Amino acid sequence: MDKTANLLRAITGVFARRLIRRVLFVYCGFVVVTTVGLALLATKVDPAWLLAWILLGPVLAGMGLCLGLVWLAAGRMLPRKLSRAEAKSVHDFTDRALAAADRVKTPLPILFFGLVKSLLLHRDTRFISELLDESKLLKAEFLRLRDSFS
Repeated sequence: MDKTANLLRAITGVFARRLIRRVLFVYCGFVVVTTVGLALLATKVDPAWLLAWILLGPVLAGMGLCLGLVWLAAGRMLPRKLSRAEAKSVHDFTDRALAAADRVKTPLPILFFGLVKSLLLHRDTRFISELLDESKLLKAEFLRLRDSFS
């Protein structure tokens, strides 16, 4: 398979798993809070609150099943099992790419104020030059990562 395709699959798989991990963290927190809340309501207020599990149980189980399936699909997206060094380099690359994308997606007035600030404080266009340097570094890192994948 093509090295670029392998790298893109690895980046997508690692990014998807990172995103799913965050969603799972929120999901587990919601399940714990719901369980504790319903247990307190059932013991302190009325045991009829346990009937809420008739609705919440299947919904929470279905959500957990869907998240698990998406986690497995993201794992299948990886071209092969990544070594620890490869996973870290892909993880670092996605962090830098997302940071650059956030800077580019910044609204125009905020970009303008960043540019004015860099001109007033540093007497050069440090803001724009950092963004351009970062994009050049991303391209060089992407090419280096692509060459390391088989």
